[in-house]
Amino acid sequence: MMSTPAAASDETGELVANRYQIKRILDADDQGVQRFLRESDMIAQLSHQNIRAGAKA
Repeated sequence: MMSTPAAASDETGELVANRYQIKRILDADDQGVQRFLRESDMIAQLSHQNIRAGAKA
């Protein structure tokens, strides 16, 4: 266990760094989910268009 002021400051710095890293991971995860949803929507639209085009042929 660290008890000196410098050690406590190091622990605080590590906590800030860890929070920053976690935030970056969560942001990247959110961006990935948003991209997946956009791509899924585009695939659904294209499939719908293909079905309609096939019905007309």
